[in-house]
Amino acid sequence: MQVASIANTVVGMIKLTENKDHLKENREDLEKAKLDLDKEPDAQTKEQHERKEERRSNLGKAIERNEAAQKERERQAKEKKERREGKEGPGQLRKRRLVLGLG
Repeated sequence: MQVASIANTVVGMIKLTENKDHLKENREDLEKAKLDLDKEPDAQTKEQHERKEERRSNLGKAIERNEAAQKERERQAKEKKERREGKEGPGQLRKRRLVLGLG
């Protein structure tokens, strides 16, 4: 029984979700694309120049939307943390952290 209990505890400690920050990766890719666009040679025709400006504008808008989504996610995480701490109180939070081995 004790072995099963230990195994259950160990398995429970394994995180099943990936901890990638997809918004950050996406923002880095968008900024890289914008830099690559700036490195391209100047457009030959007026039409090419307009297309390049439109792409630059679209990349800028996408970066702004990404930053807004990041701020919203941070705000929601902060609110969730405040609600959790408000429900549990500092003693309960400390007890839970000790049980989980987080200090």
